[in-house]
Amino acid sequence: MKINEVIIDNENGAGSVPWNDNVDYMGLRVSMQPKIFLDLAEGHIPINFVRGTGLYNHIKDSGSIGAPFLNIKFPPEWEDGDFSNYAVVTGHEGRHRMTAIFDIEGNKQVETHLFVYNYKRRHITDEMIVAMNRGMIKQSGSNLFSNNFNELDDNTKQMLEFFLVVGPLFKLLK
Repeated sequence: MKINEVIIDNENGAGSVPWNDNVDYMGLRVSMQPKIFLDLAEGHIPINFVRGTGLYNHIKDSGSIGAPFLNIKFPPEWEDGDFSNYAVVTGHEGRHRMTAIFDIEGNKQVETHLFVYNYKRRHITDEMIVAMNRGMIKQSGSNLFSNNFNELDDNTKQMLEFFLVVGPLFKLLK
């Protein structure tokens, strides 16, 4: 799949992993801007660290890549239809790819995969997708907000704004 100039090959592209090739069973295929992905993922990588690397040149020369992905955990109350709390990013793969894409092509949509802990695609409801897209807790806040938000003390709750990335975060790809 090609969105803008980036060529996504989830089977053989640079950085692809087996879950990429099986995303329609394991998770969600979305398009996301690199800046949103990088804001959600933990660990900033300066552009100067990526420029001129083999991966950077591979992308610049129209080489294919596996889609970057985020690992996500849903709040337990989502199972009961209570979407007042936010999903939490617990892991990622693809910061270097997204940094390179951002530098080469700007902040254009890139195919990105979302894998949810203990869920396959068939278990993720439309309501869960809408709730995820309204905002998620950054990976750097996953230790603070991975439990029931209602059980946190007031000081921790006040830190939510620092760790929350407000949506819309992505567009669902079919």
